[in-house]
Amino acid sequence: MALTHAESMKRKESALQELREKIAEAKIAILTDYRGEKKGLTVKEVTDLRRKLRENKGEYRVFKNTLAKKVFNEVKVSGLDEHLKNPVAIVFGFEDPSATSKTLIDFVEEKKDRKLPEIKVGYMDGQLLNPVQLKSLASLPPKPVLLGTLVRTLNAPIQGLVNVLSGVPRNLVVALAEIQRKKEEAEKPAE
Repeated sequence: MALTHAESMKRKESALQELREKIAEAKIAILTDYRGEKKGLTVKEVTDLRRKLRENKGEYRVFKNTLAKKVFNEVKVSGLDEHLKNPVAIVFGFEDPSATSKTLIDFVEEKKDRKLPEIKVGYMDGQLLNPVQLKSLASLPPKPVLLGTLVRTLNAPIQGLVNVLSGVPRNLVVALAEIQRKKEEAEKPAE
């Protein structure tokens, strides 16, 4: 059953709006080739990748290249047109770009024999990221670990100051206790 022109336009506008929302929400978008030169990802593999990405607040979607070009141009992302050739799927990361990148790269490495999906380019914070940069991003610790390290780093000088300042009264108390002990020893009758 063929779609009418109005139904086709409505479906196209719906896909455009969905893609606009995802790009606006995403902290990172990674373009991938999911078909490769021979045979593409199986339905089982795509389902597995989607499940793994969902665990890290990510999503794997296929959009028509013409729609993707239109939306990326609307949001002033340049340099992606050359990567929007052949079928392309986009990985969106909505929370932690490092975790999303790591999930995708780990999945690709599991499929060493096929190297699918092939990572083309990433887009994060107004910058295009090549596959090597995405691999570096994936090697970063997860966001909670980075935040914990930052808190410890910021807390270290304060903790050091507290230790130094508390050392003065502590040393005074130790010195007074030693003086008192010596006085008590001096006051004890000799046996």
